[in-house]
Amino acid sequence: MIRDIRRKIAGNPALKQRFAGLLALAMRVRFQDHRQRGPKVYSLHAPEVECIGKGKARAPYEFGCKVSIATPATKPRGGQFVLHAKAAHGNPFDGHTLGPVIAELEKLTGIETRRIHVDKGVLIQTVLAV
Repeated sequence: MIRDIRRKIAGNPALKQRFAGLLALAMRVRFQDHRQRGPKVYSLHAPEVECIGKGKARAPYEFGCKVSIATPATKPRGGQFVLHAKAAHGNPFDGHTLGPVIAELEKLTGIETRRIHVDKGVLIQTVLAV
């Protein structure tokens, strides 16, 4: 498929420029090895997806990205809403993501958090702030 696309866009600089990123992604997929160290491409439509090891026998891996979501602990008058959301790339340890999220949440809202409830899930860390 890579060879066919290159053959069809040969001689047209506009098409070469348009397909440059997609062809580079396709070449990374074509020549990556399952034992290679460093970043790999797990999805063509979402190349930012990472492999997250869960350590469970039935489903040892998930593909995505860790996300931190902060909501109020009590239901506000207008209904439940999200105060802060942040993607944590690079598969960091869950304990290392809580501090920066609380600091950003306090800076964003201007209110000091008094009580925090944390979900220790692999993909989502929910911080409920009062």
